[in-house]
Amino acid sequence: MQSAATTLQGLVDLDAWAQTEPNKEKGTTQKVVYVFDESVPKMNLSTKKMPDHLAIGPNEFMKVMAVKESDGTLFVYLSSPTTKPKIVNHIFDGEIAD
Repeated sequence: MQSAATTLQGLVDLDAWAQTEPNKEKGTTQKVVYVFDESVPKMNLSTKKMPDHLAIGPNEFMKVMAVKESDGTLFVYLSSPTTKPKIVNHIFDGEIAD
């Protein structure tokens, strides 16, 4: 499951949380922001503490539409594909899925 924020402030808050997360991966070299368009199904996980929180379910296929780097942050723009892809890669490491 991929968890996300729907507002810029939510993104800033998640980034601040990730910087203090004790179990964060060592050796991380670049921040990545995934931008999901309206075609990607999302689940609303809003709470009082996180009013703009949402999730994308497991096994949801996505297609990379564009990639742009700005000020050391990589932005990846994703959409739902119109057909099932022949090759599926993991969103976090790019490895080919089984």
